[in-house]
Amino acid sequence: MGVKNLWDILESCKQTLPLHHLQNKRLCVDLSCWLIQLQNASKSRASPKEKVHLMSLFHRVRALIALNCSLIFVTDGSIPSIKLSTYRRRLGLVSEVTQEDTNLRHVPSLRRNTGSEFSCMIKEAKVLGLALGIPCLDGQEEAEAQCALLNSANLCDGCFSSDSDIFLFGARTVYREIVLGEPGYVICYEMADIERKLGLGGVH
Repeated sequence: MGVKNLWDILESCKQTLPLHHLQNKRLCVDLSCWLIQLQNASKSRASPKEKVHLMSLFHRVRALIALNCSLIFVTDGSIPSIKLSTYRRRLGLVSEVTQEDTNLRHVPSLRRNTGSEFSCMIKEAKVLGLALGIPCLDGQEEAEAQCALLNSANLCDGCFSSDSDIFLFGARTVYREIVLGEPGYVICYEMADIERKLGLGGVH
């Protein structure tokens, strides 16, 4: 979901780097974020049946494989209890806090609807990834938390995510956007820059 206005706060720390900056890097991908980006980009160009988002995912992955990147897709697990009421409001299931929402605060987490249209998109993306030799890790809860854990433990060199929550979970290097073509580039944020320029501390 992200922290409101955090990307605006971090604007001075944003770096635009050439695509070859990713050469030989180990990268984890918040798969939901990528699919949302690609789906939004394809809405004006084709119908959902044409699955333009999958074709775009293939080209994005192919470009990174050509740079000898080691990729891993990371997907969301259960919805943490602290976010349940927000999810319900976004789905239009409730307009205000109810007794049910209050009760849900005592539930550790809630399984996602694996039969939803978006969950089916995730499954298709995972199949595509596996066909291209990319493993997929199902997070226990939020994908960005799992990506941040891998990054903070130095098990990957950076995380692809547009969810600003990732900084709160301890990520050190975050790639918010990737643009292919000539010239291709990535938008990068380094926690070291955020700490130095803004005095905002990360999780260690």
